Amino acid sequence: MSRGISGGATSSGIFAAALVGTMVMLAAAVAGAATTIMVKSTADTSTTACVLRDAISVANAGGGTVHGCTANKDTAFTIDFQSGVRGTITLGSPLPTIIGNITINGPATSPGIIISGNKRAQGVRSRDF
Repeated sequence: MSRGISGGATSSGIFAAALVGTMVMLAAAVAGAATTIMVKSTADTSTTACVLRDAISVANAGGGTVHGCTANKDTAFTIDFQSGVRGTITLGSPLPTIIGNITINGPATSPGIIISGNKRAQGVRSRDF
């Protein structure tokens, strides 16, 4: 006989708690496995330095190389900004739509990163919002 909330846990409640706990552990494992792409410039485009636009393109492709950005094949990516990279990224065109499992971390110190569409381009889009 199962009891209500005030009487104790039911077998289905224990199963649900175990399932949630397993899902949290799997999510943590996936989150910890992300490949990092390091942005090294606030330029909008570059053929040699890794810029945000190219980092998003590499992550969307599941890895590879675009100009100065390179990442191993993966399904989850973290885009970080190299120490000392701060300021404004002024876009000449919209950034690529984020279509995958991508986390973008700004710099830990001020002033951080500002993404300006320069009154001509939309900043960041994601098809998952």
